[in-house]
Amino acid sequence: MVDTSQIQGRPRVDQMERHQLVRRILRAVPYRVGVRGLSVLWTLPGNNKLLARLCRPLRRLARYLDTGSLSVSMRQVFVQVNFLSNWRLHALSIAPPAVFDRYVTFKNLHLLDAYFGKRGVVLCNSHYGGGKLAGVLLARKGYSLLTLDRVNSYGFLPKVSWSERLECLVMGQREEQQFLLKALFKCQKALRKNRLVQIVADGYRGNSSVMVNFLGKQRAIRSSFAELAVGAGAVVIPVQSRINPHGHVEVELFPPMDPQAMNGSDAEKVTQLCQTYAAWLADAWQAEPANVFKNDIELFLRLPAAREQLLETSQHVQS
Repeated sequence: MVDTSQIQGRPRVDQMERHQLVRRILRAVPYRVGVRGLSVLWTLPGNNKLLARLCRPLRRLARYLDTGSLSVSMRQVFVQVNFLSNWRLHALSIAPPAVFDRYVTFKNLHLLDAYFGKRGVVLCNSHYGGGKLAGVLLARKGYSLLTLDRVNSYGFLPKVSWSERLECLVMGQREEQQFLLKALFKCQKALRKNRLVQIVADGYRGNSSVMVNFLGKQRAIRSSFAELAVGAGAVVIPVQSRINPHGHVEVELFPPMDPQAMNGSDAEKVTQLCQTYAAWLADAWQAEPANVFKNDIELFLRLPAAREQLLETSQHVQS
């Protein structure tokens, strides 16, 4: 009997090898060169058809949110957010200071400076805009931080002078619950030492969650970030990394959420933090849907309608 496992698996291997080759080639492209190349790409004949095909998930989200037709700039942002993240991460990590300062800006750093090194800070990131860019850009700016990730998303970055300021804790695959618990324990210890810990709070992993009405959908917000903040007495600071059509990245910090200033039990504080974060994230989705990740759009649209939304629909039909 002929063993066909290697034959059947070969196309998949070839595909992965080509994918890795493309990634290596892209990483060699300097940031300024890449941005200028994209500016030319947007003007090529037939570009509108390509953008329209790549932006199908965005079009579905915009239809659901009733935000109107997609502009060219929205399509350009969506493509940059969803298809060029690893190149941008690598290129900005090694970009010359002049290029870095030209394309990267920070907003409201004083909100972080008020607590940095004096109290534990949970940097509440999301699958939105530049996503994991925030940790790299803040580390390059001079902040030391610990980041929790399913895999080491920063492992391919070159070793540079500021690399030691960014430490990644890997929490393992979905079935490896013990790795997640160990990682969360390390995060709590870091927060109690007044360190900065970055967590992507809108993921779908965790031991517990708080159910919220998220833009008319019933969504579970994982409560790990809130439980860490309450347990360690840390403050929560949301962060966004937005990308514009010209390749400029703005890292913005938002007003802190302090569980020590909240009333109620620890469980009530966790619920309040999750609800406040969900409302903040929903506002971001509504305001700039082009910065939402395509995979998150697909997951979101498959969620069941929230009870309040079902009630409103029922009352509308009866009237």
